[in-house]
Amino acid sequence: MGILALMVHEQLSAPGPKRMEEIGECEDHIVDIQGAGWKEAAADISLTGLGWVAVTGAGTAQVKISVPKGIGVSVRPPLMPFDIWKVASK
Repeated sequence: MGILALMVHEQLSAPGPKRMEEIGECEDHIVDIQGAGWKEAAADISLTGLGWVAVTGAGTAQVKISVPKGIGVSVRPPLMPFDIWKVASK
């Protein structure tokens, strides 16, 4: 198995029942984001201690995020609003 396949299998796979028990109870957060169009991110959803996800699109999106209890969720202006073009233009 190559290193990339190993990484995908080990690091990017969903947690199994044992790991979910270790993580503990999760809580849901629902955020509404008004899209700025497909040419720029409208907002970042920040997950305390984990990173962030940029949201791109047109119209209003309602996003449900499930995180372990104690992990903060917030919405902020995008740090890299035009970074989508580096990915989408390939």
